[in-house]
Amino acid sequence: MACCGCEEIVSTILKQCLKLVLKICIEEINQNLIKPTCRFSAVTINLEASLLEVERKIIAAEKVQLQYIFKYLVNSSENESAEHVLKNWFPELKCFYYDMYDLVDKLRTAKLMSQMESEAASNNNVCCLKFHRLSLHRQIILAMKGLGVNSEQFMVDADKWAYDPNSVKESIWLLKEIPYSSEATDVIGRDSDKRILISKLENNVDNTTISIWGMGGVGKTALARDVYKDGYVTSKFDKMIWVSATNKYDLGPIMAAIMEALGQPAVFLEIENSVASFIEKVKRKKLFLVLDDVCLHLEGSAGLNPWRRLISAFMTSSPSSRILVTTQNYQVANMFGADRMIHLELLSENDCWSIINSVASLSDAEINSQSGDIRSELERKCSGSPLVASILANKLLGETTTQGWERVLQSEIGTKAFVPFLHNYYHLTRTQQLCFSYCSIFPKSYEIEREDVVELWMSQSYFRDMGPDGSSGLKCFNDLVDASLFQHCSRDYAGNIIKCKMHLLVYEFVQFLIDREHVERNDTLVLEALDHTLRPTPWKNVKTLRTLFVVPTIDRVNSAPPPLRCDVLLPSIQGNCHIYWCGNLENVPAPRLSDIKFVSVKLNFEDSGQRRYEDHADEDILNTLQPHVGLMSLEIRGSRGLQYPNWINSLNCLRSIVLCGCRNWPTLPALGNLPSLVSLRIENMSRVANVNLQFLGTEYNSRGERSISFPKLKELHFASLPSWGTWETPNNRDRVVMPCLASLQLSDCVNLGELPDFLQRMTQLQHLTINNCTIVSQRCIAGPRVDWHKISHVPNIQIDGQTPNLCGNDPIGKGWVK
Repeated sequence: MACCGCEEIVSTILKQCLKLVLKICIEEINQNLIKPTCRFSAVTINLEASLLEVERKIIAAEKVQLQYIFKYLVNSSENESAEHVLKNWFPELKCFYYDMYDLVDKLRTAKLMSQMESEAASNNNVCCLKFHRLSLHRQIILAMKGLGVNSEQFMVDADKWAYDPNSVKESIWLLKEIPYSSEATDVIGRDSDKRILISKLENNVDNTTISIWGMGGVGKTALARDVYKDGYVTSKFDKMIWVSATNKYDLGPIMAAIMEALGQPAVFLEIENSVASFIEKVKRKKLFLVLDDVCLHLEGSAGLNPWRRLISAFMTSSPSSRILVTTQNYQVANMFGADRMIHLELLSENDCWSIINSVASLSDAEINSQSGDIRSELERKCSGSPLVASILANKLLGETTTQGWERVLQSEIGTKAFVPFLHNYYHLTRTQQLCFSYCSIFPKSYEIEREDVVELWMSQSYFRDMGPDGSSGLKCFNDLVDASLFQHCSRDYAGNIIKCKMHLLVYEFVQFLIDREHVERNDTLVLEALDHTLRPTPWKNVKTLRTLFVVPTIDRVNSAPPPLRCDVLLPSIQGNCHIYWCGNLENVPAPRLSDIKFVSVKLNFEDSGQRRYEDHADEDILNTLQPHVGLMSLEIRGSRGLQYPNWINSLNCLRSIVLCGCRNWPTLPALGNLPSLVSLRIENMSRVANVNLQFLGTEYNSRGERSISFPKLKELHFASLPSWGTWETPNNRDRVVMPCLASLQLSDCVNLGELPDFLQRMTQLQHLTINNCTIVSQRCIAGPRVDWHKISHVPNIQIDGQTPNLCGNDPIGKGWVK
């Protein structure tokens, strides 16, 4: 699609939409029921195509933006073009893209509302979405009018500013070569790491490739260079080669640099020829090769094969040689040998002070008598980074008064500290860059929970193919950890990272990136509950807000969470709503959540500290937090009330429900009449003893017609119900129960006496999993196997981790298969 046609396309779409909406309004007046399911489909498709074109321009523009950030760092005072790109053109283009994205999002929402109306009409249910959809149509028209302005100019400008990868490489090279301290040359605080590294180099085991990895600015290059120049090390090798891989992004340029160091012309050859020439050159020589600052794209194995061939051929030809690699990325280090990695940690505060004190000229007497606080503040400002310590030492050079030191302490570290992170950031995928930049919303030193941040990323539609389990988001999170952009990680019992923080220097870097965008727009708002009260004054008019993230500034372990005053609930937040510590909410006023069109609501009463109110208050709070009738996903955790909320049976659009840890509920709500419910998970309900017929809903509807229990349910999971003993079966065998159920899981229900009879009539059931349900398991596989006939038709069965090898519906006939 040609760029210059964008305005014409938008104009055409606008005319089509005006006609359609006028027609809809007229029909709405003349009729009581309309079925507009597909009316906006063509419009949506056309505008989505336009959005993709703008998105391609944005991706290219983001590369240009990064290019000019590098130029700005190299020479911020003279580069006028960089200033224009960063402060004018790029922000305007990105705002235009955001507006267009919001418009497409509204169109998709209108289409979804139409589909929900049609489904409700087909099920003879009332779905109060028509008026909301018509209001949304009006918003779409107004947004389209705004999009038609200046769209062509934005697209033309997107072609004007060209991306030059060579410019980026040159900038990275210049920035890498900037000396950070003119005096300090000794590597401080790395004596132990140096001894370990030299011992690995001396190791008699052949084929040794060693890697040093860690956060940017932690001193990997300094340590490698210190060892490289060590007289003892140089005496052990015939040839020493140092190659900086900072601006080299594949093996070809690196091989050319290696051959140049060996006395050959720096000619770019095919990888195979380069490797062959290299092997011939170093045959029977003891070589020490250092590859500094290696950063690779590790998507797939194709890009790794040349490296593996080089290492294999190198070690075969010269088994006593050594390769030393420095990198910020754990995956790169792991590629070169997981058992030969050195993880370089942050320095101690004393070591950081030693770096500063080796250059700064303020006397010890003055420091001890006048500036003790300054020393401790400088140590904290370093945050364990030798790079920051060197930069501060350079600034303190020549400062001989405490006033001068205080000025340095109050000053910013400076953009030169961001150079190693820019190199790392440049090698991230675009999705990883977006996710990393998004983390700028969190407060400094905030402990980021993996599940929270992944959900926030998903809410921004950063992943094209998210998958229902959020696997793409989890992979992105782990990739950012491997890239040393997240640190201070906490792990669960299985070793999975569940929490992390950003180092202060990384945090300053991501703020630097966001500041360079100059885009005054954000659909996520993070508030710190400093006085335990959220007031609407500064943020009540935020119209594009999708996510409100409240960060409590309290000790969750040692003190009770304070009451959170809900003086206002934002009608502008449309999407996902997660409320934690619901047990400490107070003053939940009208309008309630029922007036806000959330798609997903999670209400979490769980906490790790002392509760402010009595348990029975949870029931009142839960009833007050009634969501909108169009809600599609609901999760309730940890409510200590005695009863489920009185509104849960009225949410006819619900597709997913999770009920977990509501330990005082004696029974389950009547969910069987929910017409759209697809997935249901019930977990850790310690008082539920009987899943009775009420759970299936009423047998007859208001018109006297026989209803279907759970008509669309496909996934059902019961877990950790220790008191559950009975699962009641309707006396009427003609009653239809869960006709679409495809997956049933029962876990840790040790007292469940038997499976219900209606399971044998579930012809769509494909997967049945039973774990740690002692009585039920025995009734299926032991003795007379009295319950086996109820599940024998299911093609995929697992009981306590084993699969029956079926032979004529006999689970024992051929034993069990692990």
